[in-house]
Amino acid sequence: MVGSVHLIKESKIKETSAILPIAVIKIKDHYGNFQTVRALIDSGSMTNFITERLSKRLRLFHRNTSLEISGLNPMKSVCNKGSVDCLVQPYHVSNPSFEFRAVITPNICSKQPSSDVIIKSYRHLKNLNFHDAQYSDAKEVDLLLGAELDPQILTGGSVMGGTDDPIAAESVFGWKFWELETIPETSSVNRDEQLCEDYFQKTYCRTETGRFMVSLQFRRDVKFLGTSYQNALKQFMSLEARLLKSPVLNSGYTEFMRDYLLSGHMTPVPPNQIHIQTSYYIPHHCVLKPESSSTKLRVVLDASADSSTGISLNDLLFIKSKLQDIVHILLNFRCYKFVFMCDIKQISMYQAFNTFGYSQNL
Repeated sequence: MVGSVHLIKESKIKETSAILPIAVIKIKDHYGNFQTVRALIDSGSMTNFITERLSKRLRLFHRNTSLEISGLNPMKSVCNKGSVDCLVQPYHVSNPSFEFRAVITPNICSKQPSSDVIIKSYRHLKNLNFHDAQYSDAKEVDLLLGAELDPQILTGGSVMGGTDDPIAAESVFGWKFWELETIPETSSVNRDEQLCEDYFQKTYCRTETGRFMVSLQFRRDVKFLGTSYQNALKQFMSLEARLLKSPVLNSGYTEFMRDYLLSGHMTPVPPNQIHIQTSYYIPHHCVLKPESSSTKLRVVLDASADSSTGISLNDLLFIKSKLQDIVHILLNFRCYKFVFMCDIKQISMYQAFNTFGYSQNL
C-alpha cells in the first residue's frame, strides 16, 4: 500500500526508517469485545483493508469477495480472501465509532518504529499528549483505513517542526505522525527552455486591460521564411467551398471568427501591407465535434504549415516546456477539501496574449 512517508534523519535515529501515519485504535471482535490494533491512515487508498491475521483473531463473518488492486507502474494483485464488516473506536474513548467493510489481505506494510523513539527525536512532539499505547515497541500494522474514512478522522489540528521534520496531525484517534506529499523543486529545463524563459522575463509587459504583451521568441532568423500568402489563400478557398455546402457549419464558423475579431484576438490587415516581405499567413480550418457538450466547433490555426522555403513559423520559434504537469496537478488536487472544475472558453495562447507590433505580421 502506498502511504505518506517521511525519512527520519540518521543523526536522530540510528537506522533510517519510514514514518507512516499510524493510529492505535480499538476494533470490535465477534464476541463484542474490543481489541487494540495499529491502523495505517491512507488517503490515497480507495479501499479499506484488514490483514488475514487480524481477521482470524477477531473471528468476524467473512463475505466471499474478490478484488483486483491496482498500484504503481501499473502493478496489480488480486485479493480473493473475502471481506469483513468492521467497527472501530478511538483507543481512549468509545466515541466516535466507524463502521466499514474491509478487504482481507495477507499483509499491509512492514513493522513501524516505536512512537517513543520518534517523539524523543523531535522537540516539537515532546509536549503533545500521546496515550500510552503509542509508546509500545514496533508492531505489525493490521488495518488500513482509506479515503472513505479519512475526512471523518482528521480534526484539523497540527503541530509542525522544521522543514524536514514530521508533522503531528490531530485526529479523533489522538495525535499521529504525518508528512505532506511534495514534489521536489528541481529544475529539468534544457538550454532552449531556459533561453526562452529568460527572454520572456526581459521583454513581457502588461496592457491596460491586464493582458500580457509578449514578443515572439525566435531561435532562427526570420529570413528563412518564404512566402505563405498563396498557400494560405488556397486553403481558405477550399474551406469556403466546404462551408458553403453546410449552412450550419458556415454559421458556426462565421460566428467564431466574428467573436475572434470583436475580442481583439485578430485585426484586419491593411491592403498596403498584404504582400510585405517579412510576413506569415496562418492557414486555419475547423474541427467539428457534434457530441461535445461545450465546444462543438473549434477553429485550428496551423502555424506549422510550410512557407515556400519549406520552413514554417513554428520551425523558427523556441519550443517551451509543457505547461501542465499531471503529477503535480493530481497531488495538489488532493490537498484541498473543495475543488472547482470548469471548461474555459477558447483557452489558447492566442486568447491570453497580445504580441508587440513588430511581431504581429509573423
